[in-house]
Amino acid sequence: DEAGAPRLIPSSAQAALAWCSCTTARLCWAFMAAASRVIIPMQCEYYALEGLSDLVNTLKKARASLNPGIEMLGLLRTMYDPRFTLSQQVSAQLQQYFPGKLFETAIPRNVRLAEAPSHGMPALAYDRASRGAKAYLALVEEIAQRFDHGGADPFDAGQFGTGSESPLLFRGGGWGWWRHGR
Repeated sequence: DEAGAPRLIPSSAQAALAWCSCTTARLCWAFMAAASRVIIPMQCEYYALEGLSDLVNTLKKARASLNPGIEMLGLLRTMYDPRFTLSQQVSAQLQQYFPGKLFETAIPRNVRLAEAPSHGMPALAYDRASRGAKAYLALVEEIAQRFDHGGADPFDAGQFGTGSESPLLFRGGGWGWWRHGR
């Protein structure tokens, strides 16, 4: 980097997803400054819905002061259980207030997803056949489709910057790398 700052993404990466807790303000702002797209996870609970307006306002502030090009790629429902009326109500409100932004894929409540971190493993390595792991794989495909229909390719770093820059995607709640290569 010209300014001497460390690279957030290896130059060989074509796309990356960085997960960060929004309670870590400096880290959150750093990712928003570097991000081209934002995925906002939404636990299908009432209080998560209440806090969404704060997160959207933070995104607006980041766009105004740090990164005018940052956009919300979508809202991701997590810990979703269609048997719960509350999950259905939260989904309906997200669809109503954010038309076209709600991912069709919802990450279900899943014991195997909850167990994976206690074994020090990502969900796909722990149990690739679990409903939760399959949902994450479906999400990757849906993200790729959104870029395909939007004209930008998440795997083409040249779409988002100059030289070998790669897009950085932000999401609350942990760390991880998104799909490398196609």
